Amino acid sequence: MNGNRITVVVVFGMVAFLVVGWPPPVRGQDKPDPAVVIPDVKDVAEIRFTANAGFLERPRDPRVQIDLKLRTAGQIKPVLDWLRGIGWEKSKAEDITQLKMVALLIIVAEIHITKKDRTTQHFQVQPDRIIEGNSRWSADVKKLRAVIQRLR
Repeated sequence: MNGNRITVVVVFGMVAFLVVGWPPPVRGQDKPDPAVVIPDVKDVAEIRFTANAGFLERPRDPRVQIDLKLRTAGQIKPVLDWLRGIGWEKSKAEDITQLKMVALLIIVAEIHITKKDRTTQHFQVQPDRIIEGNSRWSADVKKLRAVIQRLR
């Protein structure tokens, strides 16, 4: 083989190796995986929402309670939409494992989601945050209050 042919073969081989072996560009990673996944309306059998006077921004009164069982898509959807608006990024979560052991957390409401497959999700609502497991995120509870007022 002459020198030109060897050069062409080597260059062609290197280009082929780079094209085949080069990793593809990363796409579709605009959002990181959320720490909490909110189900679709069609997958939910019931949402049970309970709250005390603190949720309604009223003085503490054990007689003031909300206990709603939401079963229709029209009732369930607004609550799920509010939950989806939280932004459940792991990086924005505050680990409250230690805080739960040493402090009495102010809980003004609870949301229990029962899915059709019988699995459940549980959230605790504070005046300006939402808790799932041992993590909590900032939450616009005023928007949730407006949703619940419409459903009552």
